[in-house]
Amino acid sequence: YELTEDDIFTVSEDAITGTPTVGKYVTVGSNGLYTPAASAPGTGIVLQVLAKVNYTNSVSYRIHVVKTGA
Repeated sequence: YELTEDDIFTVSEDAITGTPTVGKYVTVGSNGLYTPAASAPGTGIVLQVLAKVNYTNSVSYRIHVVKTGA
């Protein structure tokens, strides 16, 4: 699947290094995991954290594709 602008997807907290803040951003790190960021990157894909989702045995985050960088 190829992401497009305004897509929303969910990732497990295991796919993120550190703890993201709702309303802030994540970037894709060199290790393939998402990394929390205080502001949107100037180039490339822009991913904003929409929500933290608490499940019984895990935590996930809803991510919004603000811009694909294409």
